[in-house]
Amino acid sequence: YVLAIGNNAFPHLPPTSNLEFAARDAEALAAALATHGPRSFRRVHLEVISDERARKADRQTVLDALALTRRARAEDTVVVFLASHGVSDRAGNYWFVPRDATVADLEAVENSPPDRAPRPASLLSWSVFFDALRDTVGRRLLVVDTCQAKGMEGRFESFSLMKRSAASRFSLMVAAQSNEESQEYPPARHGLFTYALLQALSAGADTDRDGQISIAEVFAAAAPVVARLHDRALGAQTPALIAPAALAASPLAASPLR
Repeated sequence: YVLAIGNNAFPHLPPTSNLEFAARDAEALAAALATHGPRSFRRVHLEVISDERARKADRQTVLDALALTRRARAEDTVVVFLASHGVSDRAGNYWFVPRDATVADLEAVENSPPDRAPRPASLLSWSVFFDALRDTVGRRLLVVDTCQAKGMEGRFESFSLMKRSAASRFSLMVAAQSNEESQEYPPARHGLFTYALLQALSAGADTDRDGQISIAEVFAAAAPVVARLHDRALGAQTPALIAPAALAASPLAASPLR
């Protein structure tokens, strides 16, 4: 079960907040898993929400789409992919920025006191995605390729996400560490981390030659691509993977080189 969400445009935010490739990232990653998944799984169920589709990544649409994760059974694998902006409040809580986010809510997150969580009605809390995955059986992976909002004050604190995913016993990939930019990669017309994941899937990152590309293998192949191609003028970009050992070895797709 693959739920891929990508959002480029933010009608209620300044034009400088718009992204170039987030919607394309969601489309391409879903297509890659649909291509390479059938030899590992009996069936691949896809749901894509992006600017390129009629169903766009408004807050309520994303909430409704998370129902897909509840269809999984114990032998299934669930992948949720997020590409947009992401910001953290001063207590370290992550907020996904959907299409209908407002300036007032982003400012509320940025200016919130460390001891009191804000209530930004147009944003989506980390707990929405974590609760959906905690209520899901089977193998679960959350991929977050989001960065702080351009043209707005804000930061992305990855540490809290990683700590909470470890406690929740599902795998988490993040495109960048705390206060790093999750960079776009214009030569490929993708976010850099998503481009690296796509390269790993298409090149066959099957290091143990078992015919399957595991979560750990795809990440191990993608991280050096980000290290090599990131724009140093924009700062470092260091992807991270948090995964229990049994889940890290779980297949994500069949090797195309098999």
